[in-house]
Amino acid sequence: MNELLQSTAGEPETEYNASGDFAHSQAPRRPLILRSGAMRASLKIGTMLLIYFGVMYTFLGILVWMGVIGRVSDDYGFLASMNIVVGILLSATVMLTSRWKDGGHPLYFGWRLTGKDGRFLLAGLAASAVLAVLFTWGAGIDKAVQAEFLWSKLGNGSFVLLLLYGALGWFIGVMQEEVLNRAYMFRVMHAIGPAGIILLSSFLFSLTHIPTKGFDPVSLAIHFIGGVGYAYVYLKSGSLLVSTAVHAFHNLLLDVLFNNDYSISLVSFHRGLLETDKLLQQVILIGAIILIAGFVYRGKGVLAPADHLKAALWSKKAD
Repeated sequence: MNELLQSTAGEPETEYNASGDFAHSQAPRRPLILRSGAMRASLKIGTMLLIYFGVMYTFLGILVWMGVIGRVSDDYGFLASMNIVVGILLSATVMLTSRWKDGGHPLYFGWRLTGKDGRFLLAGLAASAVLAVLFTWGAGIDKAVQAEFLWSKLGNGSFVLLLLYGALGWFIGVMQEEVLNRAYMFRVMHAIGPAGIILLSSFLFSLTHIPTKGFDPVSLAIHFIGGVGYAYVYLKSGSLLVSTAVHAFHNLLLDVLFNNDYSISLVSFHRGLLETDKLLQQVILIGAIILIAGFVYRGKGVLAPADHLKAALWSKKAD
């Protein structure tokens, strides 16, 4: 992709000299947005989103036609199964569209897993679990909430199997979001630099949830903050497997410790947590993940991308 910024000469400015004659002076060169590059990136993103949502709504339409859409909200096993189907379907859609429209190879997205990635996941997921439990416990002190932990469920084999299936469902389910909002967006937006990519891709990530979550400012903020965290993890690790694992685990924590919608919950609430409570929880979890990622992948600057990601996306192959 062309560089986003370039310097170009301005139009000549007309001035009067001391004798009253016209004198032409060249305006200083100044940076301008390279319209062709920005427009091309916008068209790529817009085309991808149209195809992405087209496939998504077609699938949802099939569920409605079959009369099973209601099971998504009350059958956790069915939800996990649909997450798997949607994850595979939309991940393939994004990768094939990228290959077809841009000539991008899916391997450039980053699928490796190193020992350092393993250490980060061990620390990051453990910290997320501990912080989530502490947050729920703290919120449960409120008499209006009255959270009661149901740890005895973990002794039930069927519950554990459902929990593991839910984890698998979320891992495959959110992979399509990571492929689109991290791998693809990073590739298309690479000219604006890491900070710009993280912010803009996170904004788009929040917007992609409007069809299912509605236009709720708090919900949009929750997803934007999550997008910032997962984008930073992807930037530093260079691996979609790592950002997908963190994203999936956080979604699973919501089901188990914050939502009271499914039998998978390990907490019974007298009154469910408010969206503002979940926003605070998101800030805490994502803040911890960013700090841990910054520490584990330290050494080349706060916003320095992983060598693998830099070679894959900030190279001529990504243009």
